[in-house]
Amino acid sequence: MEEIGRTLQKSGRRALTPLVRKLWREKNGELISKYAYLLDFFEDEGWVEQLVQIALKRRDLGDEGKSALLAALQNTGIDITVPPFTAILDGLGGIFRERLPLLLEKGEEGALAFLDEFVYSSPEARRAMIRDLATVADPRVLSLFEILLRFDSQPTVKESLLALGRVRMPGAATLLQMFRHEGEPALVDAAERSLRRLRFLGIEPDRTSPDEEYFQFYRASATPLDGAGNRAVRISRWREDQRIDTLILMLNDVKGVRDAYGYTALTAEETDELSAETGEELNFVEVASDYALVLIRDALFRSKGAEFPLPPDYYLYLRMFRCDELKPAANVPTFAGYDLERLAVSAEMTADSAALLDDDCFDEWFLGDRRIYDVAEAWNRLEEEGEQDLAGEFELLIERCCSDIVVDSLHSITRRLFLTADFILQSGRSQSVVEKALATAIQLADWKLPLHLHPFIRRYVLESIQAAREALAEGYDIRRYPDDDEDFESWD
Repeated sequence: MEEIGRTLQKSGRRALTPLVRKLWREKNGELISKYAYLLDFFEDEGWVEQLVQIALKRRDLGDEGKSALLAALQNTGIDITVPPFTAILDGLGGIFRERLPLLLEKGEEGALAFLDEFVYSSPEARRAMIRDLATVADPRVLSLFEILLRFDSQPTVKESLLALGRVRMPGAATLLQMFRHEGEPALVDAAERSLRRLRFLGIEPDRTSPDEEYFQFYRASATPLDGAGNRAVRISRWREDQRIDTLILMLNDVKGVRDAYGYTALTAEETDELSAETGEELNFVEVASDYALVLIRDALFRSKGAEFPLPPDYYLYLRMFRCDELKPAANVPTFAGYDLERLAVSAEMTADSAALLDDDCFDEWFLGDRRIYDVAEAWNRLEEEGEQDLAGEFELLIERCCSDIVVDSLHSITRRLFLTADFILQSGRSQSVVEKALATAIQLADWKLPLHLHPFIRRYVLESIQAAREALAEGYDIRRYPDDDEDFESWD
């Protein structure tokens, strides 16, 4: 898009006029956003006035188109929360308002449908949806507000708090009261304001303090990291009705929470059966619930810096947790009691580091860089051509792979070794395995020799090449899929 924009910019007003004309006619919200983005490349600000007129005068746009226009205006610095734009904001979400009773009838399925729409909507559309919720005289709407008060967006939470002040039900006052105790301090004033409004109308909380009783965790488990930094965490917790809710999160050590799904109101026997099935599929290992929470909080911390929104199912299952249990926080293992200085210089640990790849925790450790397939192809070609010095040629391929590919990933490999050492420790494995993983991570962080001389890296590369060769033999080539997430980071 930037390259197109620069080309249009060189064309001057000859290109500007057709773009504005398209905006007067276009109804698709995605295309409106793209056209508005291209307008930013023109210095002549006359198009801003045109954009304002389009937003105010067009009557043929749906919610998606209106949201796109309002977002474009907001990007130019215009305050869309004041007249005359408030009339457009108030009109957003009409279709949603009509569907809301049906969503409430569907219970949890309806709540998930609401979240699917809400998470991926523009800020303006979200604001309109929250305002619509406040107009519904149905106690079930409070369950949606309860989810929104835990949303990963201050503007959304604040809008929800203000909207609850217009919901004339004791349950609304209860949610506001609970937020005062558990919610984000910066937003407590908004909760107080809405509480005062409800009290003026004679509406008091149906509970005078937040519920202090939280149910015990039933079990928790996690998978080790794979070579691309992916892992899964599964956590189950008792409910008030003596049934169990289970949340499964797909996490990445850089991008945070990537996906989520769950199971609700199962018996202990059903939960155990489900755990056995998914344990076989994903190599889950039982861990302490506190450690599972550490992994989730770390993923939430990573998600804050990424552009990937938290999945709708995650919000649906937030009812399982207290607010303070899921505050984003980086996981920085300390390895108290381990002699890190000794491990950093242990030649024995270096020599034995390749054996780590025999451990179950390293089953999915493969370099996913597309260039590995180039190396695998070259390896196959050497075998087919019957080179006389095969060993020497293979050695050159390994060196090239380390210098061209592994060096770019070394920081990630080192970090994942540290995190895997922590996982091995937290899952109750022997100290010797923890020390081996820890020593390998420490030594690689300061490795001065060529990478192909390190036993762990050498075997890691060889196994990655072999995995790519097997994939090619089966007809799979990751290079054919340029739009996929990089390096094996998509979930099956």
